[in-house]
Amino acid sequence: MSIPNSNPDTTDQTNDWILVSEFINRFPGTISGASVRRWCQKGIIKGAIKLPTGRWRIPTSAIDQLYAESQTW
Repeated sequence: MSIPNSNPDTTDQTNDWILVSEFINRFPGTISGASVRRWCQKGIIKGAIKLPTGRWRIPTSAIDQLYAESQTW
């Protein structure tokens, strides 16, 4: 389930947002929700926002970016 971008503070209004669970399903390999949330908190997943409820929203563009960066590790 993609969440349309409703954050007026972002510059890219065409970006879709996904949940942590969706990120895990789309990112190759085995990672945990705790790892993804930690990456969001540390800024490793660029553009992720934490909602007042404590849940994270991740821009879909972060998937390709993180995958490309992981190829250099």
